[in-house]
Amino acid sequence: MNLRPSPYIALFAGTTSVRTPPRILIVDDNPTNVKVLQTRLVAEGYEVVTAGDGEEGLATARQQIPDLILLDVMMPKLDGFEVCRRLRADSEFPFTPIIMVTAMADSKDVIAGLEAGGDEYLTKPVDHAALAARVRSMLRIKRLHCLRLLLEGCCTHGQEIDDLTRNLSAIE
Repeated sequence: MNLRPSPYIALFAGTTSVRTPPRILIVDDNPTNVKVLQTRLVAEGYEVVTAGDGEEGLATARQQIPDLILLDVMMPKLDGFEVCRRLRADSEFPFTPIIMVTAMADSKDVIAGLEAGGDEYLTKPVDHAALAARVRSMLRIKRLHCLRLLLEGCCTHGQEIDDLTRNLSAIE
């Protein structure tokens, strides 16, 4: 029996499922990389949780239900591509943007990351302005995704979801 609370409870109670401040999971086996990313994100006002390898990353993601995941590719036990595939295949895990963060910069690696289910791809060393912009962008997409789910669950009287979504996007 799965006693884990549904990650969408807050959504259907009338709020978005993105926390304030948003929770970001960093999965990387290099403590220096984790510290650099964590320091930057905490300074920007985000809550940060960390995991030191792919297996720990999967467990932490399922337990903490982060709003966004920064995922290294080359790690022991499970690589980032496999972690990403497993999270995307888990029907119990909510939509969570995943940004692959890696030193692997070849176009075939970028394609592999995106095909595994990654939403963005950043190469190391990470440009902090690009990191901040991509994190904000992915969190905005998550908020809109959650809002769409809320509207789909609550729409009545023949109103069209796309019309409501356009009206809400215009407000933003």
